[in-house]
Amino acid sequence: MAAGERRRGADGAWEALAAHFAQSRGLDLREAFGADPGRAERLRVSAAGLTLDYSKNLVTERTIELLCELARTRELPGRVRAQLGGAMVNGTEERAVLHTALRGTDAGERLPQAREVQAVRKRMAELARRVRAGDWAGWTGEPVRDVVNIGIGGSHLGPAFATEALGHLRGTSPRCHFVSNVDPRDLEGVLTGLAPARTLFIVASKTFGTLETLENARSARRWLQGAGCPDAALSTSASRQRTCCRCGTGWADATRCGRRSGCRSRWRWAWRPSTSCSPAHTRWTCISAMRRPSPTCRCCWR
Repeated sequence: MAAGERRRGADGAWEALAAHFAQSRGLDLREAFGADPGRAERLRVSAAGLTLDYSKNLVTERTIELLCELARTRELPGRVRAQLGGAMVNGTEERAVLHTALRGTDAGERLPQAREVQAVRKRMAELARRVRAGDWAGWTGEPVRDVVNIGIGGSHLGPAFATEALGHLRGTSPRCHFVSNVDPRDLEGVLTGLAPARTLFIVASKTFGTLETLENARSARRWLQGAGCPDAALSTSASRQRTCCRCGTGWADATRCGRRSGCRSRWRWAWRPSTSCSPAHTRWTCISAMRRPSPTCRCCWR
């Protein structure tokens, strides 16, 4: 479809939708349900074990038809295929948008990035297995008992919400804590009562250019060093007694605040750390996701 024709079609679809909106201003839900007993059954969709009931919204079947027509004239189906196929759909940052490739679904299995995703997921699973099994030790050889996440925004909220939701599955797994505020009291409050030699820090940042995250990571490093942690446990790749791991893409900045060999990859085409199957969520796999995957979700922990 030529650009001009596409624009005219979209404009026409918008005009039709606007006219329908003006005509539907007086829609009353009580009257709509009274006149149409089957409304609740028709105005709903189900997929993947989830049901969306939109019958209680101020819409009619004609509204849905017009919305679908607008999506068609704007070539939404083609844009969805382009996104799932790895095309550069984020023109502002010149990126592909492939969060779907991280979820282990059919949408990402045929992409060139699939092998890289599988390799990183295996590294995440192995890290989580070792932490949960007590094989990941601090510099004294004692197993890790607490995992502290340092990050802000999506590098904090997504993993924190998932950890809280799956907390009932923790069992004897290490405890997880989250630090995001640059105010020193935030980190100090979390570290109170923790044993430095049995604490693992996971520092998460897309580019490691976030000042709050960098400052908290440096403070955590000083806390470890003040407790007697040798530099080898902080920065030597050959050391098997690690106290820090990093999730991100900004390797140069990541290595400035610790050791590179503990990094979990994140990619330019899936940059949002709140994506629940991204390496930024390594910490909640340390609690429960590896043990009890959802029977209805084909996610990366199967």
